[in-house]
Amino acid sequence: MISGASVKVADIYMYRKHCVGGIKSVTNNKISFEYKDYRDGAKKHLMELDGIEFIRRFSKHILPKGFTRIRHYGILSSTRKKITIPQIIDQLEQIPIVKIESREIKVYNPKLCPCCKTETMITIELLLRGPPALSKYHKEK
Repeated sequence: MISGASVKVADIYMYRKHCVGGIKSVTNNKISFEYKDYRDGAKKHLMELDGIEFIRRFSKHILPKGFTRIRHYGILSSTRKKITIPQIIDQLEQIPIVKIESREIKVYNPKLCPCCKTETMITIELLLRGPPALSKYHKEK
C-alpha cells in the first residue's frame, strides 16, 4: 500500500517537473494524474495506474547520485531537430571527402642497412630487458 505522505511528496515533485496537473486522486491503491500527450497535439489526458506501476514509472525519472540531467538546446532541441538535421546533412554532402591513401606495411629486416639497402648489418650484442647487471664493485646485501 502506498502511504499518503509518499504520494504528497511525489505530487509536489511531479507538479514542478513532469505532470501538468499533478496527482488528481488516490483510491484503492490506484493513482490518477493528468499529463500532456505531445503526440496528440499536446492535449491533456488523465491516466490511472496501480501504485506499484506508478512508483516504477516515477522512479525512472530519479537520477543516481552524482549524475546531472542534460537537456538539449540549439540545433539538438526537440523543436528544431526536424529543421536543423536535414540542413546539416545537406551541408555535409557539399564538403568534398578527401581520400587518404593507406600506407604500405613493410616487413622489417634487421640485416638491411638503412643507407645502402644491402644486407650487410651484423648483430654485435643483444641487450636484454630488465635492470642493469651489478658490477664487481657493487656489494650485494
